Amino acid sequence: MNASPATTSTSTALSAIIRNKRFLGVLVFILVCGTWTLVHPSTRAAFIGPLLPSRLDRTNANTHHLSSTSISETDPLNQKGDSSSTSSDRYALAAEDRVTKLFSSKSEAQIEVEWERLGKSYRAVRDEVPDVTRLDLHANRFKVVVQLDQFDRAIDGSRLNATMRETYHKTTRHLRDDLFRSLYPYVSRNDNHQRTFDDLLMRYSRTAGIVIPCGNDQFQWAVHLIATLKNVHKTKLPILVAHSGQGDLTVEKRAALRSLSPDVETVDLLHIFDEKHVGLENSGWAIKPFAILASPFKETIICDADAIFLQDPAILLTDSGYEQTGTLFFRDREIFPGDGNVHAWFKELMKGRKPSKMLQKSRWWLDEASREEMESGVVVVNKGRRDVALGMVFVGFLNTREVRDAVMYRQTYGDKESYWMGYELGGVPYYFDLPYAGIAGRVTHPNAKGHTVDSRICSEHHLHLDYKGRPLWWNGSLYEDKRHREKGWFLALHYTHGTVDWDCEPEPWCMKGIREEDVKKFSEVKLEDGTGFDRVLSDMIGAALVAELKFPK
Repeated sequence: MNASPATTSTSTALSAIIRNKRFLGVLVFILVCGTWTLVHPSTRAAFIGPLLPSRLDRTNANTHHLSSTSISETDPLNQKGDSSSTSSDRYALAAEDRVTKLFSSKSEAQIEVEWERLGKSYRAVRDEVPDVTRLDLHANRFKVVVQLDQFDRAIDGSRLNATMRETYHKTTRHLRDDLFRSLYPYVSRNDNHQRTFDDLLMRYSRTAGIVIPCGNDQFQWAVHLIATLKNVHKTKLPILVAHSGQGDLTVEKRAALRSLSPDVETVDLLHIFDEKHVGLENSGWAIKPFAILASPFKETIICDADAIFLQDPAILLTDSGYEQTGTLFFRDREIFPGDGNVHAWFKELMKGRKPSKMLQKSRWWLDEASREEMESGVVVVNKGRRDVALGMVFVGFLNTREVRDAVMYRQTYGDKESYWMGYELGGVPYYFDLPYAGIAGRVTHPNAKGHTVDSRICSEHHLHLDYKGRPLWWNGSLYEDKRHREKGWFLALHYTHGTVDWDCEPEPWCMKGIREEDVKKFSEVKLEDGTGFDRVLSDMIGAALVAELKFPK
């Protein structure tokens, strides 16, 4: 929080406010909030309660906006890093510029009206603690944090004098930080040192990197992933391996992973977050949102240990949708249409909210085309953007122990839907790669003898493509079957996009009825240097084998 203005400046400012009757209400509110830190928490409501309306209409809460290099093993967030710009910087700056211009043409009276509306919202969410299952109401509380943060930044672009801007800054930041700490205590290591949102942002000191959550059971896959990233794709992005507790990933395995490349480090998330809130020990999928928040990288690419990239993942940071929104999410397979209660549950949460432009394009939303919307094997987030970072804090909240056990993981499959649902409910823009997941494998024609051809590809590896339609990454490791290493390496020859029927009765699942023109051969699709993807896959298996031989046990 910025330092208070000097006494003389404050006196001058207060005199000016008093001469302007329109700001008498602001004066009273600021004087009260200025004493806030001296008051015991139990008596705060007595000071500020009478100043703000007691309730907020749910619809208004939903629609009100200010405007329609070493990484420490104990805590990587403390480390300093480079400050070079990335390709998405111009979009981030443009987004920030839009916020700071919100008040550029507003008068003092109009800004006061905005402040009074925001104060009403603050009072409503501060006084009411919703049931843990009411994620819509929790999203309303999150929105007030966003609005306070936007108001604070918009003041800088206003025509108010410097003293008035500082007065607004001081009060707004105090309310924002107090509400943030109250709603999201999990972001702190313990109750003795509570982080504010700005504390969190200041610790994202490095530009971009890859995060791989990994436990003992995923060690072999992580070895393959890191070896292929560094030795085949030659990625320059540093890698952070995240685990939760000393037993989750043994000391020996951590050392082995670090030995694969000088820019691979490990971090224990239990050294960063409050375990009583996050419950990360033996938590499985839940580790991933917290690994994103814990990484020191502004631009974070998180991937499952069994994910496999067929190109340098740095290409993800140049995706146009990512550059514009600061997020990049991938769709799951288009399977199990209308299955389960998840669609009805989420539509109930969305009552009174206008679906985002991205949701309005979603077949999951429009016609319940699949049970799952998102594949969280790879998630890309730019935490250098304040709105995006705040969105991730809300996603983290959805994955805290109490919320995931009571509602989120009861309605959805692990962490995967929490990302886009968190951003959607919170009103923060996000971007989905439009195609559904495809598949990689080998084409077969099982019905050829019956004079019909049912072209299909059966495998455990659902595939995502780049904007040129080339293989980018798949989930399922480099093995034919990650659960049975004895079946050998995955020797894929063909792939296709995701808009085809699936047969989910046998295992592995099969994509069936594939048109001949939709089948692509790995050997016929090339990188910019002319290398075929069959050669890329061969090199990857070779690199994985060499790395695997380093750790025979």
